[in-house]
Amino acid sequence: MSDKSVITLQAYDGKATLDLFASYVSAAGYTAMAYVIPQQIGQPGHASLDRLQVLNRADWDVSYHANKDHDLTALSADELHRELKIKRDWLIRHGFARGSRHAAPYEFAVAAREYAALTAAGFLSIIGPNATYTLSPNPAFTLVQQTASDNILWATVQAAITTAVATPNTILWLGFHDVVADTPTGLDTTVDRLQKVLKAVNDSGLQVVTFSDMIP
Repeated sequence: MSDKSVITLQAYDGKATLDLFASYVSAAGYTAMAYVIPQQIGQPGHASLDRLQVLNRADWDVSYHANKDHDLTALSADELHRELKIKRDWLIRHGFARGSRHAAPYEFAVAAREYAALTAAGFLSIIGPNATYTLSPNPAFTLVQQTASDNILWATVQAAITTAVATPNTILWLGFHDVVADTPTGLDTTVDRLQKVLKAVNDSGLQVVTFSDMIP
């Protein structure tokens, strides 16, 4: 594997978000990652299982996320073990074995206990709150996180891409959270911002991969 840096694109499982995100990412010729909350799949406002399986067949990673009711730091040791087993088993059972090795816990809340439990459960990448509790899918590459939502200054996103170009052995994770067609709130990403990021990614010359692509 080359030591040239790479970029990973990610969004969550809201139906409108995933439909918009997938349409623009696919049109750009890229694959990406969809972090999902298993108990919400098929519920109003969330992606269907069929939709996720279509993306999975197109070599997207469908991976584990959680909501505030499943904050890993709030669970007992037994609950934590059970939570991670249930969610990984769900992914594998529904055909998402490829993406089942990657986790982005609720609010990225991970400390030493949760980090140990995630790795023991077989997760090979973790989106955590800092470098100590973030796990790259490839130990030869440093995983760097950058939210690309509209509330983040464009110069900050642009600088992260520029730095990845200049720094070998980096996986730059660009997170888009919820993608919306018009007015953003909170961590929303507008279609305009998404298109702007995709153009910058294309102009960077860096390969776009999923975490599964990077497992040695």
